Amino acid sequence: MNARTTTKGAWTALHIAGSYNHTGTMKELLGRGAEIEAQADRSWTPLHVAAWCGRADAVALLLDHGADTEAKTDTGRTPADWAEHKGHEDAVLEIGKAVSLRHAERVKALRILKARKKRG
Repeated sequence: MNARTTTKGAWTALHIAGSYNHTGTMKELLGRGAEIEAQADRSWTPLHVAAWCGRADAVALLLDHGADTEAKTDTGRTPADWAEHKGHEDAVLEIGKAVSLRHAERVKALRILKARKKRG
């Protein structure tokens, strides 16, 4: 199996590593091109799995690599929804930090664009 191997509906190696909080393995897989948004059965991404399992370190690593916090399962739930549902406070906090940081980056970019527009 390579980093990109998957079968429709099956978990990838990244899903599995995230479920066990094996961040070293996850880094290796991501470095070899693992698909961070791979969808397993019911549209679960590796971030959904890590959040559901309460693996805050795995959640943080996936977010650092750009995992989509708004990805939805077939029931419309985000990774934060599942972490909250399972009572995994640390995973919820990691997702919240990433969302806040991404929002702040967008606001900063908009301010730069507005300043450039004013100058002309």
